[in-house]
Amino acid sequence: MNHNFEVFKLKNEAYDFLVIATSYENPLNSMDEIEKEIQAEKANLLVDLTLINGTNKNRYIGCEYDASANSMPSCTMVEEVSDSIKKISQNYFTVNKEIVEKGTIPNSLKQSLLAENNEIQLSDEDLADLEEPHSAKSYSVGAVGSGLTVSQILDPSSL
Repeated sequence: MNHNFEVFKLKNEAYDFLVIATSYENPLNSMDEIEKEIQAEKANLLVDLTLINGTNKNRYIGCEYDASANSMPSCTMVEEVSDSIKKISQNYFTVNKEIVEKGTIPNSLKQSLLAENNEIQLSDEDLADLEEPHSAKSYSVGAVGSGLTVSQILDPSSL
């Protein structure tokens, strides 16, 4: 199944899941698919819309998901997120260059997201904030305390 998003389960954060848009299509239009990915009755979702809105103040949207509600989740713009979440997002874009390159965002923003120095070394604390994702792709993210970068975690063959 081809998703327009990627889901990461977070811990030790105000949000339960980070949903990163992987195309110009808003993942909130795919709530049925997100519901299948997160497999939770209730969850606080943080949606990173960088590939749609750029890095402006409307980059992040927070949503209160409730499976028992028969409507879209309540969502609000989030201007402040933790550095750990910002690092996860930034490294995701650095590792998945083809997604950024195919995006409809301005070339200057693409270059900024893909800059070689953007791959940030994750601390033990940052890694502790990330759990195994529920997405269709299988990532190895159980490297807590290893000092690995996200690309090494997302692509174990790079080790």
